[in-house]
Amino acid sequence: MNAVNLFRGEEGSKVYEPGDTVFTSGETGEHMFVVLKGKIDIKIGDRVVETVEPGGIFGELAMVDK
Repeated sequence: MNAVNLFRGEEGSKVYEPGDTVFTSGETGEHMFVVLKGKIDIKIGDRVVETVEPGGIFGELAMVDK
């Protein structure tokens, strides 16, 4: 099952613009994120450690451990 199809149209969806910060290291996590369109770079400092593309999920550990 593709996460894009599963979550498209979900209430509470948010659009982020290029350069927006979704969350920063050390913040208490409350949400899991699904990339529906575009891509997002996961960075530690100035280094990109992962790029998440449509269908990708990040922040999911907040659902288990804040």
